[in-house]
Amino acid sequence: EIFRACGAIKWAGSSIGVYEGQFDDDEQYKVIEAQEGERPFIVVNFSGTLQAPMSYHGVTGAKHDITQTMFVVQVVHTDPRMTRRVMDQINSKLIGFVPKGCGEVVAGLYASPGKINALGTPTRYSAVQSYSYYVNSNAIC
Repeated sequence: EIFRACGAIKWAGSSIGVYEGQFDDDEQYKVIEAQEGERPFIVVNFSGTLQAPMSYHGVTGAKHDITQTMFVVQVVHTDPRMTRRVMDQINSKLIGFVPKGCGEVVAGLYASPGKINALGTPTRYSAVQSYSYYVNSNAIC
């Protein structure tokens, strides 16, 4: 569901590519080369689950306690202003979004000032934001 929310972001009338996992510099460059007109692309990277604060622990035992899941969204493009604009769209779609069986998506514990990668041509800029949501162990988001 989170991929669908990110996939709903539009660039020049069409959806932006959404990828999962981490990309090294060579992979990022290949993805950018494949994009028509060097459109931005989005990378989503999920963490494992974290123990929720004690106030969220129930009497059902560790197997059924609420956990917290975090994920990071990175927008990559050749224009730093465009990365910020796309990230603003993602924030408006994801913050408050409720995946099935989960709590609301909220801004995570940190935000990055972004990155610049000038190892290839064109130079790539990225905006990075973390998010989190709560989930019961028996629900799949």
